[in-house]
Amino acid sequence: MNNRWTDNTFVVPTLVGFLTHQGRFRLKAVLQTLLPLVVCPSLAFAQDSIRLIPAKDKELQLLFAATTNLSFVCAWDASKKPTVLEFNGRIDTPTRDASTGGPVDLLRIELNGVLLDGSRLLNKPLTSPRSPLISSEVVWFTEPHWGLMYCGSWTPPDNEYTPKQGSPVRFVLDVSNTIRANATNTLTLTYRKSMVGEQTLAEHCRAGGLGDATVVLGELQVRPRKESDAFQPKKD
Repeated sequence: MNNRWTDNTFVVPTLVGFLTHQGRFRLKAVLQTLLPLVVCPSLAFAQDSIRLIPAKDKELQLLFAATTNLSFVCAWDASKKPTVLEFNGRIDTPTRDASTGGPVDLLRIELNGVLLDGSRLLNKPLTSPRSPLISSEVVWFTEPHWGLMYCGSWTPPDNEYTPKQGSPVRFVLDVSNTIRANATNTLTLTYRKSMVGEQTLAEHCRAGGLGDATVVLGELQVRPRKESDAFQPKKD
């Protein structure tokens, strides 16, 4: 039997075990199955995790005052399987691994047009104390922006700027009510034009020899929520 197209039906040899007894199946059904794998190749290997940064890149750089859109398809129903957006984020200071300050509220995150605000943060408190040497506490979200620390690495050594509760770079946000199953989802990341006095943040960092205020994101993914995502205070 030769393969042929007939009435939107794709006919293939009956040796394939999942075909009907006539060796036919609807093209629509095939496309519904394969589309998520074509649009988001990572799903072909791990349908419980959607990585939004290509493996070859490892990190995503956001330039000052720019907007980045990332599209993906989610194969599960987030209303039945609670889902999170997870990422590591920092303002890159190439000349210093240790934190030199922050957080700076500069990153607006939207998913399918919905602003992701502080109520969605799971893995750490919205505010955290730090060393008495620093007069301000750590605040991770100030409407409508997320705050990121100045750090030169993903594992900055502790110092007076380090929050006493939670990771200085990792964020886990609940996005269960914003995900569309088996459809295109769009994550929008906007690096606002932050100012320090009369200087832009980029100019301020250059003047201090701390780079160009490039925001770096790593481990950016959408995945089912885990019990361990919830913040657990350190035991004394």
